[in-house]
Amino acid sequence: MTTCETRRLSKPGEEIDISISVSMSVRENGKPWNILFLMRDMRHRHAMEKQICQARKMEALGALAHGSAHDYDYILHVISARTELLLLDKGIGETAHKSLEQILGATDLFNLMLNAKDGIQEKSRQNHEREADEERLGGGEYLQNAPAVGGLTGKK
Repeated sequence: MTTCETRRLSKPGEEIDISISVSMSVRENGKPWNILFLMRDMRHRHAMEKQICQARKMEALGALAHGSAHDYDYILHVISARTELLLLDKGIGETAHKSLEQILGATDLFNLMLNAKDGIQEKSRQNHEREADEERLGGGEYLQNAPAVGGLTGKK
């Protein structure tokens, strides 16, 4: 079988990607018996390939952001610890004390954001597990066997 991809015009005049496959069957005596000619519209496949490529780019960007966030987290832990030590010093002035408290507040806020991101990832993982459970149980069975919540049950 021989296969090639090319671009052709459709009846409405739209240029589309197609795959052309040709195969020939021969008889025992070596003479051609039949020819199979197959044309496939490749637009859907190419669209899926683009989506996969985009998903991989997003995954790589997420991994980069995750690594950077943890690098900053480490640096902020050092800043936070040093700031707490400086706040213990009774000899610093009121202005310096307020500035140090602002620094500490900023590092705490960043840590909250990191923890929230981790919490969102955990919630997403739990949702995927729940969906997989629903699929295994056939969806409806999952709801029918659901426990009563606030006086409501999954049973009809």
